[in-house]
Amino acid sequence: MTRDHIGFDASAMRFLLGNVAAETARAQEADDLAPLINNLVELLDQALSQYYALSAEKAALATADMLNPAALTGQVQTLVESIQRNYALHLDDTEHPVVSIVIPVYNKFDLTYQCIRSIQQHGAEIPYEIVIVDDFSRYETLFANFVFSGAIRIVRNAANQSFIRSCNRGFEAARGAYVVFLNNDTEVKPRWLDELYETLQRDPKIGIAGSKLLFPDGRLQECGGIVWRLGDGWNWGRDQDPEDPRFCYMRDTDYVSGAALMIKSSLFRELGQFDEYYCPLYYEDTDLCFKVRQRGYRTVVQPASEVIHFEGASAGTSVTGTGVKRFQAINHRKFFERWKDTLATHRFNGELPELEAERSVRMRALVIDDSVPEPDKDAGSNAVFQHILTLQRLGYKVTFIPGDNMARLDPYTAELQRRGVECLYHPFYFSVEDVFRKQPRPFDLVYLHRYSNASKYGGMIRQHFPKARILYSVADLHFLRLERQAEVEKDAVLRQKAEQMRRLELGAMFFADCVIVHSAVEAELLAKLAPGVQVQVIPWTVEPREITPSETERPAIAFVGGYRHEPNIDAAKWAAAELMPRLRKEVPGIELLLVGSHMPVEVSALAEKDVVPLGYVPSLDSVFARVRLTIAPLRYGAGLKGKVLESFAAGIPCVMTTIAAEGLDLPKAMLPLVVDEPEEIAARVAKLCRDEAEYRRIVDACKAYMSANYSAQRIDALLKEACALAS
Repeated sequence: MTRDHIGFDASAMRFLLGNVAAETARAQEADDLAPLINNLVELLDQALSQYYALSAEKAALATADMLNPAALTGQVQTLVESIQRNYALHLDDTEHPVVSIVIPVYNKFDLTYQCIRSIQQHGAEIPYEIVIVDDFSRYETLFANFVFSGAIRIVRNAANQSFIRSCNRGFEAARGAYVVFLNNDTEVKPRWLDELYETLQRDPKIGIAGSKLLFPDGRLQECGGIVWRLGDGWNWGRDQDPEDPRFCYMRDTDYVSGAALMIKSSLFRELGQFDEYYCPLYYEDTDLCFKVRQRGYRTVVQPASEVIHFEGASAGTSVTGTGVKRFQAINHRKFFERWKDTLATHRFNGELPELEAERSVRMRALVIDDSVPEPDKDAGSNAVFQHILTLQRLGYKVTFIPGDNMARLDPYTAELQRRGVECLYHPFYFSVEDVFRKQPRPFDLVYLHRYSNASKYGGMIRQHFPKARILYSVADLHFLRLERQAEVEKDAVLRQKAEQMRRLELGAMFFADCVIVHSAVEAELLAKLAPGVQVQVIPWTVEPREITPSETERPAIAFVGGYRHEPNIDAAKWAAAELMPRLRKEVPGIELLLVGSHMPVEVSALAEKDVVPLGYVPSLDSVFARVRLTIAPLRYGAGLKGKVLESFAAGIPCVMTTIAAEGLDLPKAMLPLVVDEPEEIAARVAKLCRDEAEYRRIVDACKAYMSANYSAQRIDALLKEACALAS
């Protein structure tokens, strides 16, 4: 049987089959044949595994191509066909997977199959592969090569190696720049993988991202974890409502479970992989999270990535029995001895868990706006959204309240949460006052956006959080906008309303430590009207980006604006009535696109063959790729105009009125873009449509202007000063 260079010849086959036949004849009960069948299946599986490894062509990876059914005996053929018919799963192969999903398994084939099927069903936007590490299984798992194909690869241990060694072996076989360790007793939910990947991409300081784990009945199993002073751990949020705002935003955590954990492959290798000190399993994931933090990286839980975990299905739940779960207690002691100096700063078990769950928080900021910001729909939302991100970069944990409606509004609330903003909403909180009463720790900073919130909550904040610094961002001065509208429309009632609003707005400012405006013109006006108020000019971050122009048959321009804002409705109507008749003569065939959310009938009714009311578009980049330039023919208004900044950032010139240019402080090279009369606007648009050299000069000036004035670094520095943070 062991002769070299002879192979599995006829005599060896007769010997093997003779023994099988004899054993079969001796069997009295079905169970008598179980050991024989297990051994034979193991031999078959070893042969198939090596066959896969040696196959040079991809076609050989498909079982149907690998085995000729005619060559199989009846029972084996029936078995193979049954397996393929009921269980076969295929993932399209990829040469360059971005993420490798490593799934260690030991028996429990049905769990493994359901796990992989859920991954296949939901897919991902990024290329990925699955590496199954079979830790010397028996039973159905031996047939895995008949079931999985394509980007699902199987690595088998020749003997039982333990969970930790299996994970590490799977990592060695992985090809992705990122690796996810996933238990086989899990089923993933939509976008689980993309959310983890995007979290690591968004912040290079994040070393590990883990999923929110759910029980099959929908209860929360774990949203990150707390490790107490003696090394014992808590599943944060266990048995709670998974929709509770406390468990719905990305946050730093002591550890995330290895049941669903992503890490960059290079960092995992640098840290020595999972430490075999903890073999066979337990505490290896917690130890890894502590090592990541020790290297200066963050460990975060990303609740936008949800995974159902059948807890205990693979390893049991008892820590006192003879099963592998007993190693949880053994490795607890090992972990404590290794990390006791770090743990000395932690609280004892069960002490103030709400605060221990966010131990890394040093400063707390509260942001209040009327509703959840919708940055793709209006400039005010974009401004507050970008300022929230700046506050995070300055080191604040940011909590957001939509004060006017207390509503969760997806996808916008979810976007804040996935970026680490705690959003509070109904039915968990009923009002802003309810939040103030329940807040376990005072806020260090409160940022009030718009007059409506400054007027309602300024005094209340002073009462509840007397030490908090209050910032009031006006968005724009309402009274100034109303004064200008009254002047354009010659409306005495509007003038009276503007005067009343002026008194109210100025009164609200005296509760604030610093008033934020986006325009230097408004800052100069407030210096005269309210000299005792500290005012600071802070725009918002708008990063330049490259736009690839699309092929168009006719020249096009666009006006962009949110139509819940009266000045934009007026501008659209004025452009159609006064500007387009002149442009038709200056630039034959030109087309005007009217773009923006909440478009009313009076604007959509402006439609003609060369006036196209597009309304809301998910991304302005699709519009910028289609047009030569944009226009901003505002006749009244106040504040900084987001429509102009977005156009410049995309490298698209914007021809605008003086009102639209207010607060921009444009360099000399860009001043020709500012004209007020319809004849002048038409002439300027025509020149930029015809003169390529002038157009390129203006485009370059726009990009340089945006880089110099609206970078994240500049806005961070300005807001840091407003927050009175030490340099």
